[in-house]
Amino acid sequence: MARAKRAACTTLLPSLLVLTTLGLSPSQSLAAEEFAQPALAYAAAPERSETPALEAIGIAIGPQVAMAPEPAKMPSKLRDAQQTAEAGSHASQVSPKEQQCLATAIYFEARGEPARGQVAVAEVILNRAHSPNYPDTICGVVYQNAKRRNACQFSFACDGKPDKIREKKAWALAERLAADVLAGRQWIAEVARATHYHARYVSPYWAPSMRRLARIGQHIFYQG
Repeated sequence: MARAKRAACTTLLPSLLVLTTLGLSPSQSLAAEEFAQPALAYAAAPERSETPALEAIGIAIGPQVAMAPEPAKMPSKLRDAQQTAEAGSHASQVSPKEQQCLATAIYFEARGEPARGQVAVAEVILNRAHSPNYPDTICGVVYQNAKRRNACQFSFACDGKPDKIREKKAWALAERLAADVLAGRQWIAEVARATHYHARYVSPYWAPSMRRLARIGQHIFYQG
């Protein structure tokens, strides 16, 4: 009998040592055993996910990837650039006659300006052609109210003077810039929404009611 008791004590001693090391009393051993298995099962749960493909995508993408911003949250400069690029792509489908009208307006309205200023004038014309408030063609915009002496949209069209090309280099530049703008190769973000402009030395009545966008060369551009 004494030997049996000693054997039982010898068998229990390692278990008591383990419980003592973990800070548990013998009465807590059952609870510890009960919670051990659920904890292991919980830790292993992700490995048994039913959607491993989605997990792989999430790991591959990570939180650092910058997703494309929604248009409503897109910075204004980026949004303007995107819209003007789309406008330039659409405008590139015009006919040779429309391109000629644009070059003519550039030449007579802004040939004394640097190339940047001439492109800005071209943008105003295209913006008007895309606006429901103006004719829907480039020629229609350029020659709107041309029959009203000194009361049209672009002064050269109704000033009573013949529209003769006298400066060949300036005309060649106007033609090239018209083609570039229509193809989307040239575009100025600052005046991406401009529908009006005037020379800096005049003060038209409509200017205070519009949003001023930029001054380029001798012209000041506005959003109507």
